Amino acid sequence: MIKREFRRESDISKAVPLLIGEHPKTASERDSQTKKKAKYAESTSTEKESVSDLRVKNRESACKSRKKKKLQIASIESEFENLKTENIKLQKNIDCYTERIKNMEQYNNRIKQTLEYMQLQQSLIMIYLCKEKQVSDSQKGPQMLDLNSFVISKLAKSLKSFE
Repeated sequence: MIKREFRRESDISKAVPLLIGEHPKTASERDSQTKKKAKYAESTSTEKESVSDLRVKNRESACKSRKKKKLQIASIESEFENLKTENIKLQKNIDCYTERIKNMEQYNNRIKQTLEYMQLQQSLIMIYLCKEKQVSDSQKGPQMLDLNSFVISKLAKSLKSFE
């Protein structure tokens, strides 16, 4: 807070406070200040007009800025919706391809089983042909025939499990 003091009684009557260490103003100084105030009053009327002009420009600029922002938001929302629909399409494609892979794996497993079944049939046929050849040759003993019968019965059981 600034301390104020009055220099003389005449100053007190004028009620012009002075700062400590400040010299009282002369009449010419006071007159120049009054002139400045008058000029300021004149300039304030033009300043008021310019201030109102600035306010109008500021209002227009703010309106323009808000419109621009709304357009940007609309553009971003539009892009978001487009990306969202594209994402849904891609997810459907992923689901479709996942299902296709699953079906192909099942088909592949069936082909493997069929191949194993055919290999077992081929083995049975080969054993049967060997057995027929052995019977026709009759060079082998009854032990060999029992072994072939055992192998054939095991293969037949395996084939039945595939069916």
